[in-house]
Amino acid sequence: MIATDPGMLPCWWRMVVRADGVHLLVGGELYRASADLLDEALRLLEIFPLTSHVDLSGVTFADVAGLEPLAASARRRARNALPPLDLTGADRPVQRIFDLLHVFNTPAPNGGARETVAPV
Repeated sequence: MIATDPGMLPCWWRMVVRADGVHLLVGGELYRASADLLDEALRLLEIFPLTSHVDLSGVTFADVAGLEPLAASARRRARNALPPLDLTGADRPVQRIFDLLHVFNTPAPNGGARETVAPV
């Protein structure tokens, strides 16, 4: 397991490799000042040619700048023929930000079902 310390940073993440792929749990606040931390974690995911599961259920606040690393990672993954991100746990306000970024195909909320994130 690779992780950041949730007590000292605005956002935190924990990464675990499992049989079905690499799992990244993200929490805290995602905004301009913490975007580099998320970008670092997503770039680590791109090392593994496995399905990457990103769980945003621990995110307490997010803005466009804080979520841009997800959009950038989706574009890099498509360019490098990696599997798309499997996104879970994004609440309604975060899904609205994805709509503003115009890079994800995110269906309307449907009771917590998984959403595959891919560049449009």
